[in-house]
Formats: sequence, C-alpha cells, structure tokens
Amino acid sequence: MGWSGKIFLPGWNQKLHHEFDPPEAKLEVVLNHQFVAPVAVADAPNSSVHVIENADSAAEFLSKKWPAFRGPRHADAYAASVMAIAGRETLLVARDAFIAAAREADILVEGGQPV
Repeated sequence: MGWSGKIFLPGWNQKLHHEFDPPEAKLEVVLNHQFVAPVAVADAPNSSVHVIENADSAAEFLSKKWPAFRGPRHADAYAASVMAIAGRETLLVARDAFIAAAREADILVEGGQPV
C-alpha cells in the first residue's frame, strides 16, 4: 500500500485529513520535534554542557541523564516532552516545562554559566 497523501488523526469525533505534496518535505518538520531555540543544561556542577534542541532529546535527557534530584517539574517536563513527540502537546509547552525542570534542579545554563 503506497502513500495516500492523507493523514488520519485517531481520537477525533470525525476523521480529519490533510493533503501533503510531497509528503517527505513537510512531514520532516513535524517529525523533527525541533524547539524554537535550544536549551543548555549541565548534568552536574562544573560538568559538560548539553544542548537540548528538540523534544526527543529532552525526553532522553530527562529519563537517562537527569541528575539525582527529580522534583515535581521533572515529571511535568517528561510528560510534556513525550506528549509533544506524540503530537498531543505543543513544542513550546514542552520546552518551557523542560526549562522549569532544569531551573528547579539548578542545572539550567544561560550565557555559558549555570543559573
């Protein structure tokens, strides 16, 4: 079965579709999950800086590289990142939640220096 040019969104009361031509060119932007601006974090004091550029990297960092302190904003950020990847949340909300979690854990880096 080939590309039909339509995308159906499950969970809606009625099936919605959108035409894409060519599909590869426009879907790449959606599948990329790119943030409007990268977020820099350090996983420990005086450690290397990680630049988080998209929701996929945010979710991975939150689940595998986050420092020991995991406050309530960490769970919110992870949920927002996963939901953004699934298309159920905006990338801006995911980015803002990631920044809030990084501030809470004291690992946000701004201007080359931890905040």
